[in-house]
Amino acid sequence: MTIDYDGVIIGGTMQARKVAMSAARQGARVVLVEAPEAVDRQIRRQVSLEVLARFSQNHQQAFLPGIPPPITPQVWSALRHKVTLAADVAYPHLALEALAAAGVDVVLESGQFIPKPRFALATASRRLAGRSYLLSPPTQVKMPSIPGLAETPVLTPDTWLDLELPPQKLAIFGRSPDAIALAQGLALMGTKTTLISRG
Repeated sequence: MTIDYDGVIIGGTMQARKVAMSAARQGARVVLVEAPEAVDRQIRRQVSLEVLARFSQNHQQAFLPGIPPPITPQVWSALRHKVTLAADVAYPHLALEALAAAGVDVVLESGQFIPKPRFALATASRRLAGRSYLLSPPTQVKMPSIPGLAETPVLTPDTWLDLELPPQKLAIFGRSPDAIALAQGLALMGTKTTLISRG
């Protein structure tokens, strides 16, 4: 059975949730389709970089200018704890419960477009048709093709805080805002950081 909507939003990002909430508040019948936990990862990534920026500046200011501050296991543990606390309370208005209460139908499944008999998005449990479709999927980390990289332990913007102890040295590949924010924050924390990008 096909369910009709004003808008079908293929999400997995905070931006998709914002659009869904806004459309529902304006009276549109919308459905949000996203993979389970996709937004949780994005929220944790964004919050971790925001907390790192504030935490590293405060940490740097506690020491003499030009002298790298020590990055102790206790400091690292405090940073990880602050990120966890901040992520738990971030964006409550975009929680799945808040979206459902506003009238957004939420489908936590993957889907694919099917052209016949009528263009729609098919998930494991339903077919969703809309007057319009919005694609706002999450970004994926792509590993560069560098000899030897596959055999090297690699962290991503989603996993760098999984380290139990602070990194003493770190090479960061990329020139995205996330890569730059991570490099700057860790450098201020005392990690010897190298940022490598193309062009």
